[in-house]
Amino acid sequence: MLKRLESEALTQYATTKGQQFFRKLFHSTQIEIEKKQYIAAYIEEHFPEQLKQALQRYHVRVVE
Repeated sequence: MLKRLESEALTQYATTKGQQFFRKLFHSTQIEIEKKQYIAAYIEEHFPEQLKQALQRYHVRVVE
């Protein structure tokens, strides 16, 4: 689940921040820091809901 969220975050980061990439080409360290911060924030935002959905699916299978 975390890997999927990380992948989604990377895709979204590339879409929203990719335009700024060439302006910061020589600031790759800063880009990596920003990317990691973006991924962490994305996971923090989406993980609770993903976990809740996974637990609900598990509960449905166990109860059946």
